Amino acid sequence: MSKKILIGEDDRGMSELIKTRLEQSGYAIATAFDGFQAITQARSFKPNLIILDLMLPKMEGYSVCR
Repeated sequence: MSKKILIGEDDRGMSELIKTRLEQSGYAIATAFDGFQAITQARSFKPNLIILDLMLPKMEGYSVCR
């Protein structure tokens, strides 16, 4: 079973770059493009690690962490 990582990043190009690199290393990746999506994805995907941008639309990264 591969480790799961959630990427919370609103810049789609940056998100895709991070996702591609991590998938090449064998990780299962989920992405979210705003704070609410990040919370929803975290609850359903149950990642081992979350890489989170602090300046997300709809809800900032600090609030998502809390």
